Amino acid sequence: MTFGDVYRQLSSFGHAATGRRVVKSAMTPLVTLTLIVTPTCIAGAYAFREKDALCLLLVIAGLLPPFVALLAYVFFALRDPDRLHSEDYRIKARVLQITEAKGGRLAINPVDLADIANPYPEVAAIEQKQQASPRTLNQGGKDG
Repeated sequence: MTFGDVYRQLSSFGHAATGRRVVKSAMTPLVTLTLIVTPTCIAGAYAFREKDALCLLLVIAGLLPPFVALLAYVFFALRDPDRLHSEDYRIKARVLQITEAKGGRLAINPVDLADIANPYPEVAAIEQKQQASPRTLNQGGKDG
């Protein structure tokens, strides 16, 4: 395997790993950076293992993003834990806080709560159709 083949495999792996990540939190950019930079730098350090200074520099550059991500995680865990939650979780929590704050004085339509709690209704509708389709095939057949 040549260095170019290794680089192409690592870059395709990094693209696939970051493409699947949908959770939006304060850690998402750091984790994405770590997934891309660390394997690339470690592979580069291996490729240039004969050049001690360059190899050491690449290893340090590869280990720096996970270290910074760990420090950021500890910082957010201690100072502002809500930033570690997904955006959808924070929206749902905010809806519950507003509902609790209003108490019994305000009539809230349950449909409105569902719309706020599920900002992506087309995804939920697709999932419901996929879950319902095996049942409707078994129940709607001529044998049943």
